[in-house]
Amino acid sequence: MKKIKVCMVLFFLLFFCSIYADFRDDEKPVWGMMNDTAYTLSSGEWNIDLWGPISYGIFDQLQIGTIFWIWFAQMPNVNLKLNIIPETDLMPAFSISGSFSQFSFSTNSSDNNSNSNVTIRWYNIGGYTTKKLTESFYLSGAYIYNGIDASTSISSSDNAILNYTGTANSSKILLDAIIQQGKITRFFIEGVINLLQKVEYDAGGGIEWAIGDIFRLKIGIYTLVRENLFYLPFIDLHWRFK
Repeated sequence: MKKIKVCMVLFFLLFFCSIYADFRDDEKPVWGMMNDTAYTLSSGEWNIDLWGPISYGIFDQLQIGTIFWIWFAQMPNVNLKLNIIPETDLMPAFSISGSFSQFSFSTNSSDNNSNSNVTIRWYNIGGYTTKKLTESFYLSGAYIYNGIDASTSISSSDNAILNYTGTANSSKILLDAIIQQGKITRFFIEGVINLLQKVEYDAGGGIEWAIGDIFRLKIGIYTLVRENLFYLPFIDLHWRFK
């Protein structure tokens, strides 16, 4: 009974939100449910994500962003997306995107003459292509390369020294289908092929509502296809405005 009541509350809440939904005419789906598309923010446009990055359109083909809250954990980070080929009636849009983050930790002790340092860097670079096939249907694909570098250095007064450097990388293929129902809602279907030592698959689906001219609510569920299926709920709120 409780589950039924919760579902009814969610249904009426989302129905109420959809009544006042209003995607702007120039508001392209820059993101799917969780994946990027080849579209970029327009010049002077902001997108502030509750969990993710704060992004800004420097001009119509270039956006920059950062995940602000992890700077407090001493993790500087930045991401860029550049639209190289704009979309036309015949050609899809094509963009490249990259991000970089770093975490550093160090300790020093003058009494014991000890020193330790840990540095972790991770980055990715990818290519995206997206095409608006009909007035309400978008198809998007991408290839992403991820890398991580880690280094550790420990020394002490008795000349005990430990140095370690390691690297790792992985790749993945993204597939997204986006259906927009007028200015009311967008539906997302996503698939991910993780190219690791063992190929693994993820899939997801969700829906986005425009609440007025600024607020955007997105909910969905993500599934990790392993020996056992893992279901991860997804909810996000972001502000998109010029």
